[in-house]
Amino acid sequence: MAYARQYDVGEVKGMLMIAEGSANVTSFRVFSARQAVRGKVAHIANAPVAHSGSLHSGQTANALSTRVDTGPQTASTFKDFDTLVLATTEGLNHANGQAALALLDGGALDATFRAPLAGNKYYGSRSSRVGKKGSGVSVNEPFLVASEVFVKVVRFIAGRLWVQTSYPSQLNARPAPDLQSLL
Repeated sequence: MAYARQYDVGEVKGMLMIAEGSANVTSFRVFSARQAVRGKVAHIANAPVAHSGSLHSGQTANALSTRVDTGPQTASTFKDFDTLVLATTEGLNHANGQAALALLDGGALDATFRAPLAGNKYYGSRSSRVGKKGSGVSVNEPFLVASEVFVKVVRFIAGRLWVQTSYPSQLNARPAPDLQSLL
């Protein structure tokens, strides 16, 4: 099955729904090898899991703030699951997405890419930690427009494509309304 091809919205929605919360056996092999280099034994319970739906769609400001307080410096979310699906589909079908998928066709286990979004008003939010981890200090920015998506794709069992994560990697302020057009 070729990975580098055009995807439709229904197909991508199905991939995201099926993968959500599950560990990928292929990515676990990579995770396990990285742990072995560090002298650690990997356990499947600690394997990377698909989390686009649970962590990158419809998150509240409180949920984002909690994530950045203990985890990454910045966390972002799409407005809802349907927005996530549309943006991921656009990303996979973009030239950058097709180049990453071609890497899987060439034998790579996983690939990541960023792809610009064509201004289809993919709304999202972002929270950024201001202080040290655990300080509880963050800045929330709701109601932004996503102009870029980050996607990680992984080979799955039986040659299936598995989307480990997809989130808005570039968020901008909404443009101000044209008040002249309202007059």
